[in-house]
Amino acid sequence: MSSTDFDIVIAGAGMVGACAAFALAGNGFRVALVEAMPAPDFDTSGADYDLRVSAISPRSRAILEDLGIWQQLDQGRVCKYEQMFIWHEHGEASVGFDAVDLARDDLGAIVENRLLQQALYRACEKQAGIEWFMPDSVEELLVNHATGVELRLRSGSHLNAGLLIAADGRNSPTRGLAGIEARSGQYRQTAIVANVDTELPHRHTAWQRFLATGPLAFLPLANGQSSIVWSCDDEFAQQISAADDAGFCEALGVTGSAASLAAARA
Repeated sequence: MSSTDFDIVIAGAGMVGACAAFALAGNGFRVALVEAMPAPDFDTSGADYDLRVSAISPRSRAILEDLGIWQQLDQGRVCKYEQMFIWHEHGEASVGFDAVDLARDDLGAIVENRLLQQALYRACEKQAGIEWFMPDSVEELLVNHATGVELRLRSGSHLNAGLLIAADGRNSPTRGLAGIEARSGQYRQTAIVANVDTELPHRHTAWQRFLATGPLAFLPLANGQSSIVWSCDDEFAQQISAADDAGFCEALGVTGSAASLAAARA
């Protein structure tokens, strides 16, 4: 068993935790980065695009650029989107955004989570102010008061710090150990994600159609495909998930309404 003093302990080395660790260490803080999962394989050479993507706003991109993280991304796998178009399945209500109207080059960028996570991990590994505890996790919050915290990790290590940041997911175990309550509920919906080829090009546009069962979004990818996030009722989601590729694409085509997409483009 070992005991170590830090300025800050961050539980969770996902995109948020790793970015916070790198930024804080760069400002002179000694950071302990605790991650429960072993380091993943980030090899993207010739790999299919990740099913999990994020829409990075210009402000978030500026933060990543200031940290030198954005420049480390494979720009060939980053897709900037220049327009957004949103409409409802009933009626003619719609709203659109265009980077030209805002005198900007783009409205943001679609980036694979895996790609951004890879860049953050590599940056943190080179940062002398960060000490990794991976795979490891916070097992017990021994002391929690105004001047700091004392933690016991699964490995038996004891960490002391002036600040604890819980960035270990929506079901954060660290949040539970700190006695912070959270309210949750069920929408009775499932979000289906997939990367699909479309008959018409995505035109660097993010499309979203609001349906009675939930929204359906098409996000542009750099390889010409679109990343979809299809929110639908649980029962229907189970049927769609069990369908073969042809059945899935047929249902998606009907729900996404190719005719509506074409009309929207016109």
